[in-house]
Amino acid sequence: MGRRDPIAWRAEAEPVRPLLGSILAVGIWSFTELLGYTGGLFVIYSIVSWMANDPWPLIERYAPFFSSLLTLLGTTLTAGSVYFRLPSQRAPWRHSKYLYSPIVIVSSVVAIGVLLSVGQLSQVAISGFGMLAISGGLKRLLPYPVEAGTQRAK
Repeated sequence: MGRRDPIAWRAEAEPVRPLLGSILAVGIWSFTELLGYTGGLFVIYSIVSWMANDPWPLIERYAPFFSSLLTLLGTTLTAGSVYFRLPSQRAPWRHSKYLYSPIVIVSSVVAIGVLLSVGQLSQVAISGFGMLAISGGLKRLLPYPVEAGTQRAK
């Protein structure tokens, strides 16, 4: 068994990410962790306060605002993910990249502006944005649909 050529090995290795890309990736990962843990804590709090029949005024006062803000930021990030993908991920559908994502991003940013200026948004609107984010994220997991006339015989 011979030694492997180090030059050939380097050529096969993944390129090093630029520093800014790495910082962005860590920031997005950290935000998604914050989002998940905050959501989990809100669910646990809701169960405990319902079972004890004793809501905590401080949480009840601030949770709707922060929940709304995090939902809108998560929706914006999910819609924007079509523009920042890793080579190992499936490419977004064209209509998602050029039609749906820009609409969702702009409407999320407008909703964040309204939330910050008014202090609250309808929970129906927030739920709608959450469903948009979930839908977009789940679609990224699916393979491309078979185009008409391009299906191969098995």
